[in-house]
Amino acid sequence: MDDGMAFIVAIIFILGSFRLLRPLVHAIADVLRSRFAQDKTLPARDEQIDALHDVIESLQYQVARLSERVEFTERLLEKPREAPEREPTLKG
Repeated sequence: MDDGMAFIVAIIFILGSFRLLRPLVHAIADVLRSRFAQDKTLPARDEQIDALHDVIESLQYQVARLSERVEFTERLLEKPREAPEREPTLKG
């Protein structure tokens, strides 16, 4: 085989390799793009998580206050009612 034929075979092999590997390279590029896109959205997710955490803390505080009020009301309702003492009236 002469040098011209070896060169043509090498060119065909290189072009064929590019043609066969192109879909694989595109798939790898898509995976990398998606990973970098997720990294850019992480701070937004962190902000949302922090906001939800603040809302949950606020709700826990409100539930605790409501619980105290319910307990106070239950204690008031458990006490036996005493009849009010009436002042003696003078008949006369």
